[in-house]
Amino acid sequence: MFELKNAFVNSLKGLKVAFQEESAIRQEFILLVLLISLLIYFDFTNVERAILLLNMFVIIMAELLNSAVEAISDRVSMEHHDLIAKAKDTASASVLVGLISLVSLFTLFLAF
Repeated sequence: MFELKNAFVNSLKGLKVAFQEESAIRQEFILLVLLISLLIYFDFTNVERAILLLNMFVIIMAELLNSAVEAISDRVSMEHHDLIAKAKDTASASVLVGLISLVSLFTLFLAF
């Protein structure tokens, strides 16, 4: 049980650091608040709301992982290296795919 508490505390520390140091995380939390407002305003079903919220949390998870990849990469080397650039670009692309998915789903749900 003690390990579970430590894992939870460390995770909260990670969220706090990410929120303080990563502008993209702050922007995505603003997007989350905006999305919640839109979910209240528009007449979505509960399932549609759940799907859109889940998608938003997946975007935040991808951004947290992207930040972790960037931090580790910068710790390894600040010099340009093709593999580090590939890792950073790929992690960043995961966030972009999530955002495209969110916009696509939102548009699709509004259309029906």
